[in-house]
Amino acid sequence: MGCIFQFFLLVTFFSVSEVYLLLLVAQHTGLLFTMACCVVTGIVGGYFVRQQGIQTLVRIRQTLEGGALPADEAVEGLLLLIVGVLLCVPGFITDTLGFLIIVPAIRNFVAKRLVKRFKSGIDTGQFRVYTSGSSAQQDSHEHRQPEEPIRPSEAEIENATIVDQRDNDDNP
Repeated sequence: MGCIFQFFLLVTFFSVSEVYLLLLVAQHTGLLFTMACCVVTGIVGGYFVRQQGIQTLVRIRQTLEGGALPADEAVEGLLLLIVGVLLCVPGFITDTLGFLIIVPAIRNFVAKRLVKRFKSGIDTGQFRVYTSGSSAQQDSHEHRQPEEPIRPSEAEIENATIVDQRDNDDNP
């Protein structure tokens, strides 16, 4: 079974389940109450997603300033984006999933599991990682003669600091 087909089945299942549950709740409590619940959970969820998103951005900045890659924090940010989408979709199942992932401990646990899964997928060759330099370009650099120095062109230099090496003792 292909990945697209599995995704289609999952979306269909959740859509049908959401509609059924909304109709069931509306039947027992009333249409206005059901609609109000959907609106309130969207507003409250949006507030929490915004607050958690700001905190996650602060942690990403701190991790980058510490010289490390913020893999866990980036995945948490992606999860918050998914939560935002879940909370915008009217329904009780999506709201429940969204509010569960808003909880920092649960989101952190899910993020660490996803990062671990991605790393093992890269190690086993299930996922391939491509960088800005293609493998063909890297292979040509590996076979270069050692006597020829590799000099970057002006277009390749992004950040540089010019240091004045003149003797500053002459200046008062």
